[in-house]
Amino acid sequence: MSLVAGCGRQQAEYPDDNPGAQSPPAPIRPAVSVAPPTAAGFDYADPGRVCRAFVAALFSADTNRDPGPGAAYQRAAAFMDGALAAQSPAAQRDGRWATWVAHRARLAVEQTEHADIHRPPDSSVEAYRAQRAAVTPVGVDGWRGWTEHSTVYCTLRRIDVGWRVAQYDLVPARP
Repeated sequence: MSLVAGCGRQQAEYPDDNPGAQSPPAPIRPAVSVAPPTAAGFDYADPGRVCRAFVAALFSADTNRDPGPGAAYQRAAAFMDGALAAQSPAAQRDGRWATWVAHRARLAVEQTEHADIHRPPDSSVEAYRAQRAAVTPVGVDGWRGWTEHSTVYCTLRRIDVGWRVAQYDLVPARP
């Protein structure tokens, strides 16, 4: 007697009838969309302005007012879409924070537009912008940490409240 591929003895329909059978996987449910936070009075109509505000907030750490390193990310969340804003737990860890606290430091940021010649053209729903940032921790005791130079590439998407940063890449840059 031969069996055709895919045919054979049927498994029992009830798990109790076949103790070795595995339960079927749970149905896949679509991700719940999270409403992004907003900055009161901010106009989200210009993707360049949104990227600038996002980068400024992202590097706005101040140990004199912030409870931890994730506070700056929480401020930057006002310029993100809901999915990116929901990733905030990773921002709670920063190995530099203890040193900054010891000096009661804040981050001094110099920020400029970065002309990215490889930037794709904007569409009605997606835009790309880039900002350069020179970030130096400065303590109230006169201490200054290393200046870090970065380029932040923002991918923005238009949602019902305007442009929001949906993804960003932080790339070390030369001074």
